[in-house]
Formats: sequence, C-alpha cells, structure tokens
Amino acid sequence: VPGGGNVLYLDGHVRWLRYPSDRFPMTENSARLFGRYDRPFNGY
Repeated sequence: VPGGGNVLYLDGHVRWLRYPSDRFPMTENSARLFGRYDRPFNGY
C-alpha cells in the first residue's frame, strides 16, 4: 500500500502527497467523492 499518490498540477509539476492529508485531493472527503465514479449516477 503506497499511502499516498502523485498529483499532477496544471503547470506540469508533480508532487507526492500522503493519504490522508489536509491538501486536496488527498483528503478523506475527496476519496469518498472520487470513489463514486466507479458506478453510474442513477441515470444522470
């Protein structure tokens, strides 16, 4: 388990962020939100 991930920013640099963190997108709320993309949104 890596315990984090690489985040690619729009200016092209990459930063490793630990999970969980207080920096987006490695927050627990972000993980809950992004976890929804593995299934349809009830027809939307």
